Amino acid sequence: MTVNRLLLSAVVCLFLPWPLLGFYSKFSAVIEGYAAALLVCIIAYRLEITNVRCLDWRPIRMLGLSSGSFYVLHMSVLPWIVPIVARMIPNQLSIQIPVLAGPLVIFGSLVLFAPIALLSYHGIEAPGISLGRLIIARRTVVPAENDC
Repeated sequence: MTVNRLLLSAVVCLFLPWPLLGFYSKFSAVIEGYAAALLVCIIAYRLEITNVRCLDWRPIRMLGLSSGSFYVLHMSVLPWIVPIVARMIPNQLSIQIPVLAGPLVIFGSLVLFAPIALLSYHGIEAPGISLGRLIIARRTVVPAENDC
């Protein structure tokens, strides 16, 4: 129960400081940084938090695997994806409820970008990791002559 309260507190401290303290506040950045670190620690080392079980779903775990590809490719692919997603969102929604339009663009972009990142992971990253492990496994270490 205490962990759930701590999780909620971390989320609140992640999103509230800049509206309360201002966007350019140094204290806001410090509070958000500590809250983000706490949130990652809670999720990574959780005992059993029911609120974050969705992170164990296979599709979410696959997105985590492909996050390296997402990081490498996002600036070359997002300029092509975001305009497509932005055209799908009605202008009236952007004018009347801009707070909803932004997350919709982000979610739509992720939906279009995820298959590209997964292809990159399976086509480039996974074979590279396997090759690296194979090279390390076959490497023989020869001790130097001066070793005692």
